[in-house]
Amino acid sequence: MHAEFYLKAQNKEVGIFRYYHIVVMPTLFKDWSLLIANGRIGQKARQRSLLFTDLNLLIKKIKQILNKRLKAEKRLGCNYHLINHSCDDEFKRQVIPHLSIS
Repeated sequence: MHAEFYLKAQNKEVGIFRYYHIVVMPTLFKDWSLLIANGRIGQKARQRSLLFTDLNLLIKKIKQILNKRLKAEKRLGCNYHLINHSCDDEFKRQVIPHLSIS
């Protein structure tokens, strides 16, 4: 199961140029790894890796990240927008129905 999401928040008037790159991939032990890179466009990214043994917890975390970023206007000054995403058939079958993206 593999997926990638690329989100961007950009508002030239208030100086916001940020991105979020989220990658879901399997581990060697049949668990899931959630890799998150984010920061200002053109700057070095902050990178984190989270491991999940439970698919429901992985889905919950992805939903939490996407909801927070896609509704960031009050906190940040503008919302992130989903620029690109890709996923394999297994991710489409098991995870996408639980998310509010297509």
